[in-house]
Amino acid sequence: KSDGGKVKFSYSGNIGFSKPSNLIDFMDPTDELPTMIAAGKRKDGKMTESFGMNHDVLLAGIQKWKERHGSKSYKDTNMVLGDDWEIIGGRAYTYRVWEPHKVMLKDWTPETFHNLSAQGALSEKSSFLVSLGYSSQEGFMRLNTDKSKRYNANVSLNTKLSSWLTSNVGVMFARKEVQEPFNFYSNSGTNI
Repeated sequence: KSDGGKVKFSYSGNIGFSKPSNLIDFMDPTDELPTMIAAGKRKDGKMTESFGMNHDVLLAGIQKWKERHGSKSYKDTNMVLGDDWEIIGGRAYTYRVWEPHKVMLKDWTPETFHNLSAQGALSEKSSFLVSLGYSSQEGFMRLNTDKSKRYNANVSLNTKLSSWLTSNVGVMFARKEVQEPFNFYSNSGTNI
């Protein structure tokens, strides 16, 4: 045991970066849609659709869009009515071909961890420990990304009251703030 008044401080920290590791390759819709149309015809002869867009109409629109703009999307993110999309029979048809990874995901995200502690002796029979921690991490989505922050504190006091009795008192605190992208299955988009 240390003498009264001696305090030992300790700090550990880490700053890092995360990067998506395994990303799926998206099929070109002009390759994918004919397969989906053929499968629908084999199944029950009905036209297949996604989000209310009939695949045969969608395929023709995407092919025309690619003839005008090439196979890759351009950097302007504004959707132009009559070029990138149109309304047919009350349904919106979107023809623009996006590069989903570039549009939706960041190349990397930061993360940090910090821990600070102080421990020492108040007297020959009493010692203490105070520990504080903080961590933060962001998700990979470009828009409305998920974010997580955690704060924690731990305070403890140990006192030898007699040769056969020791008192240990401790208090712990933790708070986690999570913000996640909107979805229909949770209270998302808010701090929890």
